[in-house]
Amino acid sequence: MPPSDIVLLLLGLHGSGKSTFVKAATKENVQVQKKGDVNPSTKSCKSYGTTIGGRDPSRKLKIIDTPGLADTETAGENLKVLQQIANELRQLSSDRVSGVIYFHNIEPRRLSGVDLRNFKLLVAICGPQFFRNVAFVTTRWDCIGNDHLSGAEKRNLDIEKERASLLPGGPRIFKFLNDGRSHEPILQYFVRLVEDRNSTPPLQFTRELEQYLQHSRSLDKAVERTTAGQQLKKAEIRKRVGPGKNLAVLFKDRAVL
Repeated sequence: MPPSDIVLLLLGLHGSGKSTFVKAATKENVQVQKKGDVNPSTKSCKSYGTTIGGRDPSRKLKIIDTPGLADTETAGENLKVLQQIANELRQLSSDRVSGVIYFHNIEPRRLSGVDLRNFKLLVAICGPQFFRNVAFVTTRWDCIGNDHLSGAEKRNLDIEKERASLLPGGPRIFKFLNDGRSHEPILQYFVRLVEDRNSTPPLQFTRELEQYLQHSRSLDKAVERTTAGQQLKKAEIRKRVGPGKNLAVLFKDRAVL
């Protein structure tokens, strides 16, 4: 029986460098978002295959590129992305996600509220049992001039502190330099992780989907009931009703982050 594929799910804001990473890792002609372009290059989930050295050369690596998370406070957009991801994950059949890579553009001068909210969404998607299988990757280092390098390194340290707080026990941050080589240690990390462990825990998001689909035929409704979906629904309602309102009555059936 052939080994299961190693499946990596890519997440991150619009323009965070996911597609650029896929292009480097697979050598495929992947469309990437140009700097300053407001239109995302990835509008739906797409899987790419590649091979990478490991103990079993027959094992393949599958990379799932996803639409960028919203870089605004529109939680509804992220809910649509979450629904697309759910549909893609259901197509994996016997394979399950081996790792999640979260991409962060190192260029902005500080972490924004949107960044922190999306970090928490990442936690809700993965769940504590999966934290070791999550990697943060900072990107756009090739766009940083020498005069701004020290500031970028400080931001990288700030992100590592957030990662350590939200995802205790997870791996260190990786840098993707878009140099034709820096993607390899990231992929090798997950290859070793899968080979050194007997099994990979499921994503919390996947586990919850399976649970709620037992009671509903609607995938979109099941997505909304997950911890990640409830987090986004709560944010969207809070935006509509305004700050300082008591939302407890709207979420009687389950707690949200």
